[in-house]
Amino acid sequence: MKNRFLDIICFALLVGSVSSCQTIQFERPNTLAESDWPTDGQKPSRSRYSPSTLALPLEMAWEYSANAGFGPGSPLLFQDRVLIATRQGEVHTIDLKTGNGRGFKRLAEVIEGSPLIADGLMFVPSAWGKDAVTAFDLRIGVKKWRAEGIPIETPIVYWKGLVIGVDVESNVTAFDADTGSHSWSFSLMEKTAVRAAPVLVGDNELFVATVDGDVFLLDLEEQQVVWQQQVGAPVYESPLWSDGALVLSTTRGTVMALDDSSGHVLWQYNSKSAMTRMGAPASDGEAIYVGATDGNIRRLNLRTGSIEWTVQLEDVVTAAPQVVGSHLFIGTLGREFYAFSCISGDVQWQTTLRGRIKSAIAVTDVGVLVLSEPKWVTYFVQEEANQ
Repeated sequence: MKNRFLDIICFALLVGSVSSCQTIQFERPNTLAESDWPTDGQKPSRSRYSPSTLALPLEMAWEYSANAGFGPGSPLLFQDRVLIATRQGEVHTIDLKTGNGRGFKRLAEVIEGSPLIADGLMFVPSAWGKDAVTAFDLRIGVKKWRAEGIPIETPIVYWKGLVIGVDVESNVTAFDADTGSHSWSFSLMEKTAVRAAPVLVGDNELFVATVDGDVFLLDLEEQQVVWQQQVGAPVYESPLWSDGALVLSTTRGTVMALDDSSGHVLWQYNSKSAMTRMGAPASDGEAIYVGATDGNIRRLNLRTGSIEWTVQLEDVVTAAPQVVGSHLFIGTLGREFYAFSCISGDVQWQTTLRGRIKSAIAVTDVGVLVLSEPKWVTYFVQEEANQ
């Protein structure tokens, strides 16, 4: 009898231990630091620029298995943890220093777009199923609300107490961040889809691009279209907003900049082949950096679109680049991860990962976080930070 009682106690402790691991909690979830990474690309302008200065070479600090693949967006960083969303519908938290798992939770059927952290909550878009967005309370570790709707495959945007998502049928919907109730919604177009991340422009406008090449600037205060433009090719990758220009890439070998106030084309770069699919751009405020399926990394002048350098790689590049100080970080489908000089395009550092790199990265004060297929999260840091 005594042994059975001990068995029951041990079993209860085991269940409690496992249950405690299967959640996500933070002590001060309402506090965001400047170094945190609460959305894809850190900021909703998605310029993918970090002023951090990293001393090369980097070395691996740890590697973590998330047990599933990832969408094209970046990891999130919040306080001392990394948050990773998977296509299995789970969000994992990882201790930034040690790489140990700190909890996970299944929050959607499939997560394609990166979650968003705001006001002590994590908002998770669902790319499959009846729920469009789920809000998760980071303080007590439970779901706060679920909003039904059409699936959302892109990151969502937080704006003035509202969570704004653009679903796969090009409907823009604003949910009350506290309750999940629908505040407003309208359709951009019929019979088209949105796969590219929406971009917040200034304080009150949202830029949305569709797979049919129609792009829109929306006034969020008035809930109306400011201007609409047809760019002549599908847009699947995240655009960016920098210095009055909206920069986007297409699946037909073009990169272009639009004036944010009028939608007029400021410049357009055309690659040699219309079969080339250009990746998501990044900008340091002076230049645009973009990879492509032809294996080229290009630096374009932000003002004119003229080519300043090109680097030919052996492998396809689909992941969004990230500018970190004077270095450009980018990975390939050939499992190679590079740091280039932003000025010259010369390779400054290179390493090989376990799998293909298809997602954007996140940056800390001492290193970079890289996602690679089919399930790996790898943290590379400066040598002195790993001692």
